[in-house]
Amino acid sequence: MQGTSRTKRELLEEITTLRRKIQEFEQSETTRGPAKGVMRESDERFRTLVEATSDWVWEIDGNGFYTYASPNIKDLLGYEPEDIIGKTPFDLMPRDSAGRAGAAFKKISESRQSFSGLENINIHRDGRKITLETNGVPVVDARGNYMGYRGFDRDITERKRTEETLRTIQIRLSVAMELAHIVYWEYDPVKSLILLNDSFYVFHGTTAEQEGGYRMTIEECAERFMYPDDRPRFLQVLNQNIKKRDTEFVSDFEHRIIRRDGEVRHVLTRTRFFGTGSDHSFRVYGATQDITDLKRAEEKEKRNERFSAALEMAGAICHELNQPLQVICGCVDLLSMESTDDRLDKTLEIINDQVHRMGTITKKLMGLKKYSNREYAGTIKIADIDQTIEGDTNYERKKDPYRR
Repeated sequence: MQGTSRTKRELLEEITTLRRKIQEFEQSETTRGPAKGVMRESDERFRTLVEATSDWVWEIDGNGFYTYASPNIKDLLGYEPEDIIGKTPFDLMPRDSAGRAGAAFKKISESRQSFSGLENINIHRDGRKITLETNGVPVVDARGNYMGYRGFDRDITERKRTEETLRTIQIRLSVAMELAHIVYWEYDPVKSLILLNDSFYVFHGTTAEQEGGYRMTIEECAERFMYPDDRPRFLQVLNQNIKKRDTEFVSDFEHRIIRRDGEVRHVLTRTRFFGTGSDHSFRVYGATQDITDLKRAEEKEKRNERFSAALEMAGAICHELNQPLQVICGCVDLLSMESTDDRLDKTLEIINDQVHRMGTITKKLMGLKKYSNREYAGTIKIADIDQTIEGDTNYERKKDPYRR
């Protein structure tokens, strides 16, 4: 609308008032002379008002047929005003849209109510589908008799496309955040309130109803959901960043949360600060991502690295031990061949058995391929080296290199 801030209702009321004045002057037998000038002035004002708006102004009678259409219908739907006089609004709609719009308008007209924001699909003269937003008020004559409706239509096709695009983007973003185990929240430093949502509560295994709503202080939120040992550091980092007021600064902080079922999860919280107005106020926007699986994978990788390093060291030690063990074994064999003392023979046999045992242990260590624990002395756990090498059919023969 050109240069006006009038609302839809004010526009419709002014149009209705002008049309009523015109009708009263037209029906009056006594309006001659100066009155004709007033009528022409009102008619001119009505025409100027209608043509000044980009909306299409229309009137329908009590049976729903168009009795008036402003020239702007050509810009919206490609028709001349005279093309649609005698038609109904539903003649310009696709069949399925006409049915829905007709049912909705029937309820409105039966109650003689004003309406606004009624969206409907119309077919342009060139075949395109145009989305219109329809607003209207009932028209009554001087005696209060219902005469039909007067209103205007506005082309909202581009707006609807934009809304649909935004809706699609939001859905995709929501799915992506769900797949990445990310939830979003906001913090208002002025009011000291954190603003939450349903996804945040699902993330923590609870609901807004259980927690008392979507707003709480940051301290209360930390106390409810954050692991106790991590709370002080998190609040300290957040407050330090708030004091910076740097909208380019992005802060990452790893911590733990406690879900309502008691499960402890590892998360990464990322925050950024955005100015919200000319008063230099700002808000903190945050995203929290569940990284528990990543932390477990990293810990497993670290254990594997430590295990590999331990195996390499064990292999080196075993290699160094094998040489003196072989020497001891040889010496025992020589003493056994020369001995005529039964007591010495028994001692040498014990030494020989222990050497063989040590050889078996070193061989197991050198052939260990995977890590597992076994119970030892109550609650103590040690590495289980009693595992055969998968796929090695000669293991049983090779496991004791000192027996002939």
